[in-house]
Amino acid sequence: MLQRVTSLGGCGKIRVTGGNVVMLLNWQHGYRRCLALLSLVILLAVGFSGCTPTVQGPDLPPKGTGETPDPTPEPEPEPAPYLILVNADNPLTEDMEPSLKTVQGQFKLEEEAADALIAMIAVAKEEGISLLICSAYRPNSTQERLYKNQVQKFVGRGYSEADAAVAAASVVAPP
Repeated sequence: MLQRVTSLGGCGKIRVTGGNVVMLLNWQHGYRRCLALLSLVILLAVGFSGCTPTVQGPDLPPKGTGETPDPTPEPEPEPAPYLILVNADNPLTEDMEPSLKTVQGQFKLEEEAADALIAMIAVAKEEGISLLICSAYRPNSTQERLYKNQVQKFVGRGYSEADAAVAAASVVAPP
């Protein structure tokens, strides 16, 4: 591939490789000088891009016909069934029971995620990396218990019930 390097008089250089233009600026020679040079290069690039001929695509009418082609609508991607937003505003309904698989003896994950995680752990182990799971799926009842226990810890430290609930929410997500 042909490469051309042009010096910018101590302010840096321009390297052109194929269709790519890379400017390497040396700001130590004065940022105003480099900024002026950069502005000039940008103006030239914009000017030259305006001089390029217009290319008609195969599905566009010739210029000057007055017809506007109908845009081809982008197909809407189907939402993945395993991607569900769950937060305080969008809780899981009681009837939603994911198909779970146990990983590393105690952590439950949705089956597809568990299979991907098991594969990732195996590859990491081959590379000498140990991965540690800190948290995984837990039912709402477990989340409620963890949150209430955290609230009680803060109440035991002298917090009011309301302040304890706020403090607990910074440690454990409220159910």
